[in-house]
Order: sequence, then C-alpha cells, then structure tokens
Amino acid sequence: MICLLMISSAAAQQADTLAPHITAAQKNATAFIQQPGALRSHFFALLAEYMQRAYGWQTSLRVADILHSAPVYDDERGQMALFARLHETKSSISCRDIKAQQGLQQLMAWSINAATCKPDKTFSDMLWQYSRSGGRDLTHAALCLAWLQEQGMTTTVENADSLQRYQVASLTSLAQVEGYNTDTGLEALIGLIRLGQSKGIQPEWIAAVLQAQHTDGGWPRTTEANESSDMHATLLALWVLLDYSHEGHTARPWIVR
Repeated sequence: MICLLMISSAAAQQADTLAPHITAAQKNATAFIQQPGALRSHFFALLAEYMQRAYGWQTSLRVADILHSAPVYDDERGQMALFARLHETKSSISCRDIKAQQGLQQLMAWSINAATCKPDKTFSDMLWQYSRSGGRDLTHAALCLAWLQEQGMTTTVENADSLQRYQVASLTSLAQVEGYNTDTGLEALIGLIRLGQSKGIQPEWIAAVLQAQHTDGGWPRTTEANESSDMHATLLALWVLLDYSHEGHTARPWIVR
C-alpha cells in the first residue's frame, strides 16, 4: 500500500512539474499555427491534430479549419493529398501517384497508404536504406515503420523485427549524440515513442528538454545561443512532454480509420 502511494505521489509530482511547460508550449504552438499564411502551417496542423486525438490536448485551435482553409501553397497541395490518411477516413491516393514521388516523400506516403497500396521489395529496400543512413533519414524511417505497424503491414518488410531493433538502438544513439534538446534529438525521441518505446525515455532526457525551453514557450532547433524558437522543434518537444506526462497511456494510432 505504501509503495502504491509513493508511486502515485511521484506521478502527481511529475505532472505538476511538466504542466506549466506543456501549457506554455501549447500556447506558443497554437499562436504560430493560426497565423495567416504561416509557413507549412498545414503540416504543423496535422501534428497538432494528432496530439489532440492521442493525448487529449485541449485547445481552442480548430485544426479542421486550418487543414481545409485556402490558399494552400502549391508545393504543399500534393503533400497534403499524400498525407491525408493522417486526418481523413475516406481519403485515398493511387499507387501510381505514390510511386511518382521521390525519395523520402515516396517512402512516407507509401507507408501511410500501405493498406491500399501494398509495399513491395523496392519499398522494403528503401526503408532499410533510409534507416541505415542515420540522422533525419532514420527518424523518418522510424515513423514509416510505425505507420506500417498500425496497419498490420509489417510483413511486407524484410526482417521487420530486426529492423525495429536496429532503429531503436540507432535512435537512442542519435538522441544522445545530437542532444535531447535539439530538433534532430527530439525527432529521435519521437521515433522511439512511435515504436512503442515510451518507457525507455529517461528522466534526465526530459530534464534536458525542459532546460532548453524559451520564455515564450518554444524551443530552438539547436543549442546555439540566442537562437529564436522554432515551430518544428516546439511541436516535437510538446509531443515528447505530452507522452511523458501520460505514462502508461497507449497513444491512439495516427492514421485515421
């Protein structure tokens, strides 16, 4: 009984510590996304929409309005169609359109739409290749594997279990090398979270994230002095903190069914 009370007390203390940081980050993110014509605001809105569904982020931000607002940047219009399954249940895109894409964008679009466009050996080879490339190629390849897992499509990947073990070890190393409070390091932590490794996130990693938060509630991309807050880094840090504050919580799938 005493042990249970101690655990409960520690969890409450952790929540109290994170709460003001999360609130400040949410305000910063919401203000940026709602700016008219904010660069890549539609993609950022996708991330915000997922955090609302997965972690119950209560905000006045109407993501649906942003996702369907006009105008959309010409170079972003195609991307939103490729990633539509992340927020729309009835969206679909042809295999032809997916295979017309190049590089990492093709890999991500194929992963998200794997249920309707079954990946082949070319896809499997690409996923391994990007995983071995390290850096941002690795972090995005981890997202791709997680999307496949959501859809029960990992059998399309050669040695999928070995790939996950490789990604987890590589992401852990990447976060340590880059720094847990940098944009790339935060991407690595998100990769671990998406691959079901939330319990492996250490308190000292979270402490490093909190220490880097600016007074405006945001985070910079690097540890360079006097660097202003960056929207991408801020959303990633918010995601990490929300997940850590929901210890024992199983996040909902990203792909809308």
